Amino acid sequence: MSTIHKKEDYLNMEMAESTFNLLMDDFDKFSGFCNGVGSKENWWKLILWKFTPNTILFLNITRATDIHDVEFSWPIEFRTERDARAFFLSANERLLLNLITLIEGADGFSRDRTNPVNKTWVGIVSLRRVFRLMNRIRKNLIRVFRLKRASLYYMAVSSDSAYDSFLSSRTILTDR
Repeated sequence: MSTIHKKEDYLNMEMAESTFNLLMDDFDKFSGFCNGVGSKENWWKLILWKFTPNTILFLNITRATDIHDVEFSWPIEFRTERDARAFFLSANERLLLNLITLIEGADGFSRDRTNPVNKTWVGIVSLRRVFRLMNRIRKNLIRVFRLKRASLYYMAVSSDSAYDSFLSSRTILTDR
């Protein structure tokens, strides 16, 4: 599976220098690493991957997960295991930062959708205030839910088993 986004869509996201260089130099290779949310590592994870949404309450998060997929696949060599561990942890932190960036940039259910209540002229001023307050509360509830979901993604990708999986596909050049 490759990404549905264009190269320019990733430029406002946090990423490692190696990921940025790959994005700019070889976008086809970059998009080849992208598989959406979840892992297709074995048959059980492949089944779970089919049912894992690429959204959090209708907000598409594939840009953040695409960068994370690339960082879990590239680069493949580290000088020491400590370097690999540091890269693993920073890749997971960047995933969380990118999820927060997408969530904070969203308006209500989606960045692209406009709320008809905001566009409808209501003659009674107090009714308009009630609608505005309800809309603000709804947006904040959606934001809080999305942030909690983002923290769950962060915990999942930061686990010891995720690190073991990350390390298994890497070459460590020295023991130190």
